[in-house]
Amino acid sequence: MSFGPILDHRDWPALVAHSDDYSFENRVLGALGSQDLRFEFAFCDNCVQGRSRFGPDAAGAVHRSLGAELSG
Repeated sequence: MSFGPILDHRDWPALVAHSDDYSFENRVLGALGSQDLRFEFAFCDNCVQGRSRFGPDAAGAVHRSLGAELSG
């Protein structure tokens, strides 16, 4: 699954607010849309070689990451 500009890569794709972010609400809605999906691999536009994780079982890690960002 590719998240495009919705999520940024940390260890796993995560929702990250930026100081110049004028469309954060749209990115939140896009992230919420992924909550019911099951996927093995996850890709973003900004990956760091040797640090970014893609899978397998990416869905659980990405969902935990999003849950932490949305609840905190």
